[in-house]
Amino acid sequence: MHDHEGRTSRATIPHDFPHPHRLGGRDLFIEILGNPSVTTFTRMLSAGALPKPRKLGKQNRWPETEMAAARDALLVSE
Repeated sequence: MHDHEGRTSRATIPHDFPHPHRLGGRDLFIEILGNPSVTTFTRMLSAGALPKPRKLGKQNRWPETEMAAARDALLVSE
């Protein structure tokens, strides 16, 4: 399955999201936010509208609880 930018959409929101002890990657975070483009996601991250990721080697990961809180904060500000 591909999104509007040709990315392969691999992230599916887990049924128990947000799990307090699980980390998720960029694709999951983008899906949680309603599938903005990668460019928009990066701009939001750079602007401080999203929490900074945790680094696991070269990979960026966010706690699912932080993803949910960021989504909820963006919904309230709209």
